[in-house]
Amino acid sequence: MGESGMGRAFEGFKLPRLERPDRVVWETPRWRCYCCHDTGVVQRPELIVEDYGINDPEIVCTNCSIAIEKWGREPTEEELARLGVKRSEWRSGLEIRDTRATVEMCRALDAWGRECWGRY
Repeated sequence: MGESGMGRAFEGFKLPRLERPDRVVWETPRWRCYCCHDTGVVQRPELIVEDYGINDPEIVCTNCSIAIEKWGREPTEEELARLGVKRSEWRSGLEIRDTRATVEMCRALDAWGRECWGRY
């Protein structure tokens, strides 16, 4: 997305260094993807997109297939009719989300997230 006012994806971005806690005070999550927490949306977009703002579109995680499963398929005619939308007016969920995150960025966030939770 090259719209003005949106931050650009960092080239050679660096993730924050983590300090190990002295003790564990939470239960480790069971996410398959620590980049998106199994939502299909990058959970820490400010780490990979410069000047990411709260009003910017959600960034699609490319580390797993969850985003494609959620938003990538085309609706059936019955689903469109139920929504009252014509096929020509349909915009997939991926079309209204930011797809700048590369696989490398999302894999780095996944590894960083696992390290944050002490699972790396």
